[in-house]
Amino acid sequence: MTYGHLPKWLNTNHEKINIVAHEDYIPGKYLPTFNSSVIELVFDRIQGLSEHFVYFNDDMYLNKAAKKEDFFSGEYPKYCSEITPFRTFGKAEPFHHKFLNIIALINWRFDINKSMQKYPVLWFNKCYKKNYKHHRRAYRENYLSGIDYTHLGMPLRKSTITKVWDNFEEALETTCDNRFRSSQDVHQQIFHLWDMLSGEYYPVSNNHFGKLFKDLENEIDEAEEYMLKEKGIMVCLNDTEYISDSEFKNLKNRIDKVFEQKFPEKSSFEK
Repeated sequence: MTYGHLPKWLNTNHEKINIVAHEDYIPGKYLPTFNSSVIELVFDRIQGLSEHFVYFNDDMYLNKAAKKEDFFSGEYPKYCSEITPFRTFGKAEPFHHKFLNIIALINWRFDINKSMQKYPVLWFNKCYKKNYKHHRRAYRENYLSGIDYTHLGMPLRKSTITKVWDNFEEALETTCDNRFRSSQDVHQQIFHLWDMLSGEYYPVSNNHFGKLFKDLENEIDEAEEYMLKEKGIMVCLNDTEYISDSEFKNLKNRIDKVFEQKFPEKSSFEK
């Protein structure tokens, strides 16, 4: 998916590559948009999109060979439903409100207590290593305070997106009307939460999909080892506005060398 920018090295004629422009699936009344939530909330309108798919951002990379079973168990996506009270990170900005807004919607729509009673093996799964303190509180108070979210490629179902639109059309419409990020926005994690509260997911630990590196200045050694030893399915190499140009260049050179070592041969997706 792209507004129109494509890397020069990309082989756009490859049979497994389908370039989707914003105007191909985002309704014209929402365009142009500079709000990532708009791009993510209308995936179900992409022509020819499979029912089961995995969504990656541009800072996420497969770290080793992956298969469908890494992301789905039968018809159900794999998610971590470990309850973690929401908290901000870094300076407060509109992005943080996305998570508060979806938690409010889910608590309004679902009976948390009944979902936990109906699907105890999912909510109190052994993969969470008995870290159930917040699960017990959610059950007792019938209120969800937040779900662990890792910025990595995530499995989604097209039909779930449609269901969420059917139930929260006003909130999603409000988000899509915002050309830029706003405190009114909702995050695409609402699709994960819908499946969780519906009992239509397979529980996995919060490190199942890989690792997010959001402070590369201090984590570059660990990131290099993680990638070279293929410790997880994916990595996210998150950038930050606070890094200097010189440090960014240094980190980029180190990451480039890792990729060259991991993938010495040119990919069929390259020209």
